[in-house]
Parts: sequence; structure tokens; C-alpha cells
Amino acid sequence: MPEITLGKVVKHIGDHSERMKSAEEVVKRAIRLGRESDLVLSKFFKSCGMQGRLEVMQSCFAHWLKEGNVTYGQKSISALITSSLRNNHPQCGKEIVRKLIDHGVPVGTIAFNSLIQEFSRAEMIEEALELFDWLQCSEEQHADKRTYQTVLWGMKRCKKLDALQMVYEAFLEEGWELDATLYFAFMTAAATAHDASFAEDMLLLFKKGKGELDCKVLNMYLQVLSQSACFPPNLEEVLEMYSASGKEPDAYTFTALLTGAYRSYQRMSVIDMLVKEISKSGMAITPVTSCAAILGYKNCTMDPPMERCERAQKVFDLTEDKNRACYHLLMSLYAENMDLATAIRLQSDMEAVGLPSNSRTYKTLEQACTEAGLMGYAEKYEKLWKQALKQDETESSAKLGKE
Repeated sequence: MPEITLGKVVKHIGDHSERMKSAEEVVKRAIRLGRESDLVLSKFFKSCGMQGRLEVMQSCFAHWLKEGNVTYGQKSISALITSSLRNNHPQCGKEIVRKLIDHGVPVGTIAFNSLIQEFSRAEMIEEALELFDWLQCSEEQHADKRTYQTVLWGMKRCKKLDALQMVYEAFLEEGWELDATLYFAFMTAAATAHDASFAEDMLLLFKKGKGELDCKVLNMYLQVLSQSACFPPNLEEVLEMYSASGKEPDAYTFTALLTGAYRSYQRMSVIDMLVKEISKSGMAITPVTSCAAILGYKNCTMDPPMERCERAQKVFDLTEDKNRACYHLLMSLYAENMDLATAIRLQSDMEAVGLPSNSRTYKTLEQACTEAGLMGYAEKYEKLWKQALKQDETESSAKLGKE
């Protein structure tokens, strides 16, 4: 059968399912006679995917593998994988890849990456890691930087991070330089894994390469430390690290340092030192930085309560564009130290600047009143808290309805 006939048949399949059967027979005959073309076959497989006829596609694929006189084109292989994914059936795509590998057919890195991404998105990271392993063991194709990005993204998404060292060792075997894109991919996974020692290795490896050691790179390192509840033992060394790169610390730098400080329960003197450095730099205190500082003072439980409140109040007063989180944290700190009057005053101040009280506000005040033994006030705020919760649920349902 001339190839043009096969092309015409495939071209006119369209959305007509009754034409699919005749097209299937023509395709199988063309494969048997060795007259298939990569372009036309790929179009046929795409048509199968568009019509949801994976059983026809798999039947023709099995016929394709059975014949020894055919060429396995990359367009056709790509169409098989794409059609599987189009129908939310990555397992079908994985099975196709496995059979092609068994037949010694090069699959192509792009097809692997697409499947790894789909399994990661579906939170089936074990399947994605198995595909990554197949790719590492293959002599015909090799992982690229996109492969590593996709695997690391999936590991972070699924919080499956026990394989992080394995992926890192595979990367080292590639002999590539660590660029900024992969650095951030590895560091993001390390932050989720709370692995500070791994972050140190990554920073050292990045320094050996040709990448620019800028604020974003250094801030990412500090972020991993903060997520790991670690705090740099010597702040001067950290600031010197920035100076050596010709960069100045920014708001994200100090937010990461403050986060590490409160997560590792540093003393008040450490929080004071960081706040002082922010003031020296002349930068504005953002709501996020402010929250990190107030949390730091909240966690300084070994220091005098009223001093912690006073220091936190100073940071709060210097904060630009305060949000509810800033108010709630400071209210909570005052409430913990039995200064209910100031906590209630902060609620009034918050509403006066156009930030209405919500369920979090009332819960903070209810807990404070309970701890202070003011049960009448506690009951009042508990009722307001329950009303606010119902309002939140109503608004959430309305929002989902619109979407």
C-alpha cells in the first residue's frame, strides 16, 4: 500500500470513531509491509489520544514492536507518550517506555521528562524515581538538567526526600557545573527536608562553579538553615560572605536569619543584634520581617517577659504596612504575659486602620482570657470566634462556587 494512502486515511480520521477501525487496519498493514512513516504514524497515535482510544493505540504499538523491519521514530514515540498523558494515563506511557527499553529502542530524554513530571504532579514520586533510575542505567539516552529539576520538584511536592542524596550523587557523576537553576532546585528540596548539612555542600559546590554568588543564592542557603532550625554561629561571618560577593544583605536575608533565630530559640540578644543590623542598613521593615522578629521575641522564654514585649513593640512600630499577622503575633505576645488590656487595645487599633477582626483575632483573645482566669471574657470571645469561623466557611464556599 502506498504511503500516501496511509497518510490520507490518518488525515481523515478526524473525530469520527467509525473511521478509527479502518485506520487501525491500514496502519497495521503499513507496519507489516514496512511502509509506515514516522510523521504519519505519529499523527495516527495523536488521533488515538484525542479520541481517547488508547486500546487502539496500544494494539498498533504492540504490532509495531512485533515487526522487526520497522524504524522506531522519535515523533511516533513522543506521540505515544503524549497521548497517554493526554488521557491521564501515565502508567500506560511508562509501560510503553519499558517495552521500548526491552527492545533496545532509544526513547529520548524529553519523553522521560514528560512522564517524570506527570508522575510528580500526580504525587506518584516512586514511579518518577523509577523512571529516573531507568534513565540513569540506559546507554542510549541520558538525563539532562530538566530531568533533575523535574525529579527534585516532585520530591519536594511529595515530601519524598530520602532519595535526595541518591539524586545528588547521580548529578555529581554527570560532571556538570552547578548552575543557579539546579542550585535552587536542590536547595528547595533541602529546605523541605530540613537538611542544613546538605545545603552547605551545595553552596560549596556552587562556589566552585562559574555561577554568580549573589544575594538570591546566599539567601536561599540561609533559608535552608532557617527551615532546619539552625542559626549561623557567627553573624559576622555571614555578613562577610555577602561583602565578599560584592552584595549587600537585603530584607530576605534578615528575614531568613530571624526565622532561623526563632526556630532555634535564640536568646533576646540575638534578635536585638539582627534588628540593629536592619536599622544600620537603613532598609524598611516589611511585615514578613516584622513577624519573624516578633516570633523571635516570643520564643525568648528565658528572657524577662516585659522586656520581650517592649522590644517586639519597637519592631512593630517601625513596620511599614502592617498586616493582620503582625497584630496577631504582638497581641499573642502581650496576652501570654498577662497584659490583656494592651492585647485588646491592639485589636481596636487594627480595626481602626481597616483590618477587621477575624477568627484568628478572637481565638487569640479567647486563649488569653482563659489563661488569665477571666472566664466571662473568654466565653464572649469564644462566641465571636465561632461566629467568625462560620463566616469564613460561608465565604470559602461562595468563592469555590464562583470558581
